[in-house]
Amino acid sequence: DPSGARGFVTAGLELGILLEASADFGEGTVDITDDFNEMTIGALFGAGALVPVGRNFLLFEIQYNQGLDDIVNRDGHEDEAGLESPSIKYKSLNLKAGFLFVLGGDR
Repeated sequence: DPSGARGFVTAGLELGILLEASADFGEGTVDITDDFNEMTIGALFGAGALVPVGRNFLLFEIQYNQGLDDIVNRDGHEDEAGLESPSIKYKSLNLKAGFLFVLGGDR
């Protein structure tokens, strides 16, 4: 029953799957997919609001994601790829906007 805007918070884990990685060193693009792990895990934290529009909702959310493990494939060749630091983890800040459709119900 939509009756005014509602806030929410989110927290959880995410699984990242690498599809492709490339780098441009000035002489063209180089495939560096093998230098990274195929999967990684991270934590996410966010907050947002649901704004009613009829019986549906507009969604607004800000979310911070932090990798929990190293994304570099430590096989002894990381210095060749310029990835010799002790640990590389991803971070991201996402702003989301969407529309939620209510399915079913008697309205």
